[in-house]
Amino acid sequence: MAQQGRIIVLIPTSDASGLESRVNSRFARAPFFTVVSVDGGVPSDVRSLPNPSAGAAGGAGPMAVQRAAELGVSVILAPSMGPNAVGAAEAMGIRAYLVPAGITVREALEAFLRGQLQPVASAGPGAGGGWGRGRGMGMGRGRGMGIGGGRGRGRRKWGQGQGSWGY
Repeated sequence: MAQQGRIIVLIPTSDASGLESRVNSRFARAPFFTVVSVDGGVPSDVRSLPNPSAGAAGGAGPMAVQRAAELGVSVILAPSMGPNAVGAAEAMGIRAYLVPAGITVREALEAFLRGQLQPVASAGPGAGGGWGRGRGMGMGRGRGMGIGGGRGRGRRKWGQGQGSWGY
């Protein structure tokens, strides 16, 4: 993938060692993002930044993509991305490609620039779950088996009659 002009690439990393940082296995929960400016196929500016979404209680994927957009990123290289993160990246016009976890940032960039990486699969419509995704597969067999056990014995007041169940 011979790149012309300037692009900014974000890679989730385990530490802040620049081009020698190792790609973290998690995109949105990685401790650091290594952001690399690539001019005419040559890395020119390398920054390692703490990932503000690493400790988020929820919604870390879209938060991480939002941070990438704020940094002017046009490409994300990651081992995997959740459907919400993929959907957010697509909505923001950020391309995402798969790289193996554990390789260095330098190796990931080289593979990207040679066109050896596969794009992350599209989130597609309705990805990410949420409310309203149930399929209504119940068979309606609840039968209302409360205290009376469905035997017509639930007319007495609680605690009256025989035994502790009110029979």
